[in-house]
Amino acid sequence: MEDMFRYLEKYTGKYRVLPLLDLETNDFPRDENGEIDEDYDDLYIPFKGGIQIRHTYIKDTLAIFILDKADSAATKIIDKIHEKYFDVNLDLDRVGRDAFIYFSINDMDKVAEVLGARTSGARIKWYAKSNIKKVSK
Repeated sequence: MEDMFRYLEKYTGKYRVLPLLDLETNDFPRDENGEIDEDYDDLYIPFKGGIQIRHTYIKDTLAIFILDKADSAATKIIDKIHEKYFDVNLDLDRVGRDAFIYFSINDMDKVAEVLGARTSGARIKWYAKSNIKKVSK
């Protein structure tokens, strides 16, 4: 089984990889020495409209996170991906107004291409201080 801990870090240089910050501090979770907590692994690749790709703890699986508008966006995203790549297996899970579309890590580049993964700032490391300013509450 592939280790999914900070899995998206491997896409730094190709896509923009950002951290999910602590909402109370607008910073990384930190240990008692002020260092980024060694267990922190909440990274994502951003897309237009607040859509994100995140890792999961399901073997070899990533997820498209669509928050607060699942009903309209999820179906459109699935249709858009299948228009170009009918062979990409997508599994939709709705939770309230949120949706999660699961897909294989092997299809990451296809999904990123169709959805238009953000590439500006791709070389910026996820832990760079500049990300604290760029990611807001």
